[in-house]
Amino acid sequence: MYYAALVTSSQLARTHGPYEIFWTSPAAGGELQFDMWGVTPDDDMWDWAALKRDIRKTGLRNSLLIAQMPTAGTSIISGLTESVEVPQINVYTRSTLSGRFQLVNKHLVRALKSIGLWTPSIRSKIIANDGSVQGIAEIPEHIRSVYKTIYEYKLSTFIKMDAARGAFICQSNSSNRYLNTPDMMVLTNTHLYAWKCGLKCSSYYVRIRQIATVANNQIVQQWKFSHGLEVAARFRGMETMQALSELFPHSMVTDGAINILISHG
Repeated sequence: MYYAALVTSSQLARTHGPYEIFWTSPAAGGELQFDMWGVTPDDDMWDWAALKRDIRKTGLRNSLLIAQMPTAGTSIISGLTESVEVPQINVYTRSTLSGRFQLVNKHLVRALKSIGLWTPSIRSKIIANDGSVQGIAEIPEHIRSVYKTIYEYKLSTFIKMDAARGAFICQSNSSNRYLNTPDMMVLTNTHLYAWKCGLKCSSYYVRIRQIATVANNQIVQQWKFSHGLEVAARFRGMETMQALSELFPHSMVTDGAINILISHG
């Protein structure tokens, strides 16, 4: 993406001229984002040397090109995870400005169905386990290791991944940090580690597991006492709608409004 953006910006500069102060920028001297990170990209796929020569001749039309943005609302509508994150919880309630959404990890559903384990018993255990598959003995280890929730990874893992991407992102990377419990020392160390890794932005939101648990408890109650519950939702793909129907067997899940409407009888 960074390479393609630079090529296009260079072509635009050839036609319309570079942005006003390009010739005072690092790129004018052949120094691109990854050079400032001390990273040497693989030249087997992209000819970075030739691109740098073109940029020094034509300039760039844009001072900034690439950003890794948050995608809270659009990810829900598309049935995807937020930004570049792994699922927060495999079954949970997500609230945005657009409304409240009941979400289920469709990939986990598919994996469990393939081995005959997407059963009422397993579903209730996942819900009771705060949307996690860890510790559920019936689920094979290779599935449990793949479908960890974001709270079950080390914070440093995602910071390292942000740093690896950062060398090719000229703006910044929008990343949330997820803590199991509020801990000022852990949060301080997280920010310091992100700084040492060279991140421009340490965190967007800091989310605490307890908040997610409260939302999940609402799902447990809705699942247990769902008589008279009415749910109207629009999700792309029948897998998600079918999974929600199985999780909330007494609910009505229809291809209707974008946000979920809940009313108790």
